[in-house]
Amino acid sequence: MWSPAGARCQAGRGARRGRSPVRLLHCGPGYGGNAMSRMMMGTSPHAEPFWKATEEKKLMLQYSPETERYYHYPREAVVISPKTGAVEWRESQGLGEVYAFSIMRKPGNPAMGPRVPYVVAIVQLEEGVRMMTNVVNCPLEEVQVGMKVKVSWEELPKGRHFPVFEPA
Repeated sequence: MWSPAGARCQAGRGARRGRSPVRLLHCGPGYGGNAMSRMMMGTSPHAEPFWKATEEKKLMLQYSPETERYYHYPREAVVISPKTGAVEWRESQGLGEVYAFSIMRKPGNPAMGPRVPYVVAIVQLEEGVRMMTNVVNCPLEEVQVGMKVKVSWEELPKGRHFPVFEPA
């Protein structure tokens, strides 16, 4: 049964219990040069191999030999491979297609204000996983469901990069 709009949100206000803090990343010295403002979630030990690979602009996905499936977002091995706990990191080709998208004419968070309008999309990679990301380097009116895309990278602080997608 669904709650009335906004009813469940009231309980979630305040501290992010049990989760990493949200940090706003900004342009300027010490913040990765010309990196644009972006909200990033704190990293976890499970996601560290993903973020480390972005320093070399590699898109890594978790893979379970037990289930023979790829997974994204990074998570504990017991969730992916409950019997064996085995998990591998494999490089994605970074190719996929737009599964769904929305044009944001008002920012979803204050850090994205300078970017409006921008495209938030769910991209289905050839490996079968879906990622929430942005479609860039494409006129807004040309983005469509089924559009072939490839990974591109936006610079972040500390040498890391954020995977975004552009037309293939």
